[in-house]
Amino acid sequence: MDIKSKQCEGKSVKHIFIINPAAGKGDSLDKLESDIKKTADGCGAEYEIYRSKSVGDAEIFVRNTCLGSDGSPIRFYACGGDGTVNEVFNGTAGFNFAEVGILPIGTGNDFVKNFGNAEAFMDISAQLGGKVIRIDGIKVGERYAVNMVNMGFDCSVVETVQKIKRRPWISSGMAYIAGVVIEFAKMPGAKLKKLVIDGREIDDRELQLCTFANGGFYGGGFHSAPLAKPNDGMIDVCYVKRVSRIQFVTMIGSYKKGTHLENERIMKVAEYHKCRSACIDFEGETSVCIDGEITKMKSLELELCPHMFGLVLPLGADYDGSPKETE
Repeated sequence: MDIKSKQCEGKSVKHIFIINPAAGKGDSLDKLESDIKKTADGCGAEYEIYRSKSVGDAEIFVRNTCLGSDGSPIRFYACGGDGTVNEVFNGTAGFNFAEVGILPIGTGNDFVKNFGNAEAFMDISAQLGGKVIRIDGIKVGERYAVNMVNMGFDCSVVETVQKIKRRPWISSGMAYIAGVVIEFAKMPGAKLKKLVIDGREIDDRELQLCTFANGGFYGGGFHSAPLAKPNDGMIDVCYVKRVSRIQFVTMIGSYKKGTHLENERIMKVAEYHKCRSACIDFEGETSVCIDGEITKMKSLELELCPHMFGLVLPLGADYDGSPKETE
């Protein structure tokens, strides 16, 4: 079978492209819609394009579509950042016939960094002919994370950046730099009453930052969980205990590159575990970042749900985690 034939294999599946208007400017989104129509029409694929209306709307739309389906395969494409990806995956929870593709057009596109040749995710024809692999989800209360749950310094930076970005005269780049500077002056962390990992209570109570990972990347490319694989049936936990500003500065480069597990100096103040469940009681209400979206919580329970979701791996992308394909 030639490449073009492979790219049109998905024509028996209904394809629904969900575009987050907040992820790009009007002209770029109009071009995306035009490219979708041209490619899908060329393959003879059945498709629909939907622009979400507000935060949470994509999830509601996906769930209602699944509820109204006869169980035939539907492939939803999350066209946006990690927040849009999270909404679309959550909308498919419990519907095994639903598949999720990702067109990473947002400002935060960390989940696709787990796969080789991530550029293929922007190739619409490669998406139409992509294969489906099963990936894990992390249950957080009544919702699921597909990439990362984190708290502490980096979560505070995201929270501050979101506030700064509301000012129209500040660019995204400037907002992030300002957010880092502001939070570095405060050096916020997470204070815990209790941390339990797979039923074992951990003594550490003050953390500079902490991640519970299904994927390895977050925060625009920080490789906090270099051993994480989205379908290995485990949650990767990485946390750094309270450190001084000088210590923090000296370790942040290695933490970003994902080489911190090989750094003895860093691992004296850090821990890395693989688990299936965890729970935290915080000292007061604490900001928690779930796939890039922040919520305030007093406690947190996480549970690994193996092979919970179907992810479209586009043609040309690869994954070294021996992915389990759907039958």
